[in-house]
Amino acid sequence: MADLPANPLNDDSMLDQESNPELDSKAMNQTALCPPAAPLLCSNNSCSNPGDQNKRCGKCFVAVYCSKDCQIKHWKVHKRHCKENRSFFLCQQTEEHLMCLSLDFPTYFNDHFAGDERGYKRYKEQFDKLGSFGVEKGRGIASITVKVLEILRGKDLVKLRALAELSGQDCFNDRELHLSACTSLLPMVERAHAAGEEGVTEEEVLDAVMALGAAHMWANRGSCIELYKRARKGYRRLLGENNAKYVDAACSVASQNISADERIAEFRRLWENAKVTLPDADITYDIANNLGIEYEEKGRLKEAKAIQLATLQGQRRLLGDEHKRTLGSLSNMGVLLYKEGDYEGALDYYQQAIRGK
Repeated sequence: MADLPANPLNDDSMLDQESNPELDSKAMNQTALCPPAAPLLCSNNSCSNPGDQNKRCGKCFVAVYCSKDCQIKHWKVHKRHCKENRSFFLCQQTEEHLMCLSLDFPTYFNDHFAGDERGYKRYKEQFDKLGSFGVEKGRGIASITVKVLEILRGKDLVKLRALAELSGQDCFNDRELHLSACTSLLPMVERAHAAGEEGVTEEEVLDAVMALGAAHMWANRGSCIELYKRARKGYRRLLGENNAKYVDAACSVASQNISADERIAEFRRLWENAKVTLPDADITYDIANNLGIEYEEKGRLKEAKAIQLATLQGQRRLLGDEHKRTLGSLSNMGVLLYKEGDYEGALDYYQQAIRGK
């Protein structure tokens, strides 16, 4: 009992405190229209009862319990998370994105994407899986930040997957939140698979391993080669070496090699195989792009140019002229031609890239 925080569960004064929401008039009008949040399960992992909204941790507001007995039993586990929760903050852009999704406010996203509604539709599809969200900013009990933390620390696999998708590079582009989501997702998927939950396969566990490795790389959080090696081994056994997921994992392992010559040799081997066995897979041209960059950095410009042309052709065929990867390859070709002294050719590729954007 000595380790328990003072005031571990909220009393009436804690529940009634002001949150300083800073909402516009639309948000304030929408607050009354938001459906009540679905009941959370008790945060004690050994309990499956619904949590009582009036029995929250009085420090972080995130953990919810069915009884004080469950809160006491869970404190040793929650103690570390409680401190992490209190130091957790959403970036302003993500908070605004989530608020406008909760308000069903597509104009915000149309402006954000220069009139392109596809971004809003893609976001909304994932956001709807998160359930009732509210519109309160800051760190109040009903705030967007606390709702995100409930998902990160909770037991709902569907919501956590949706949050990981929303925070990724193709949506909110929030690398810190994405890393947090992927870090929580892997053990949850592993537990679900070990328990034999329907629909949670070994392949999905390996997908979560790869996602966590990629999140670490994106956030520049050090080497993640062991995650990639685990995924590569599992995909090889489960799917075979001609499967795109195995090739992706093998490419990720190769990218972690310290030696440039080793990276080139492995990328070359993977490229020669993938262009035959997986000519219509995105990963094939990702490998080619990696190989071209390695050649360029080594000063092997002729080889780099040949590989980057193959990359550009493949991406145009599979992704289209306006996809960001295609535009990136156009820019890469401009850089190569500039280095070769072909300034007119470089300018042409740069202009194509700019027109596409």
